[in-house]
Amino acid sequence: MVRQVSAPAALAGHPGATRANGSSPAGAFRAVLKEAERGVADVKLSAHASQRLRQRNIRLSAADMQRVSVAAGNLAAKGGRQSLVVMDNVNLVLDVRNRTVVTAVERWNRQGDIFTNIDSAVFA
Repeated sequence: MVRQVSAPAALAGHPGATRANGSSPAGAFRAVLKEAERGVADVKLSAHASQRLRQRNIRLSAADMQRVSVAAGNLAAKGGRQSLVVMDNVNLVLDVRNRTVVTAVERWNRQGDIFTNIDSAVFA
């Protein structure tokens, strides 16, 4: 059975209204927005991923890391946990929950590469 729940009359159409927990809808939105902004640059590289990037002479720019971070946010929103992030010159395996790149492989060296234990993929 599906039941539609509407906003209480006190909240309907009132921009300064507060919720039962004392937060306002605008305040809740601001908190979510601030969290999203903070999360844009917080993707980390594991020691293994850093080593692989150095060994393979792959450089990730700040813009690349931002693309990975945005992809991590999108994957988290869809429930991804271990994801393949396909980029221009590199494939990254990302632990979405920890926002950590766990390994990196050049895109042009794909023949024979097998990625296991991933539940999602994204083109970033």
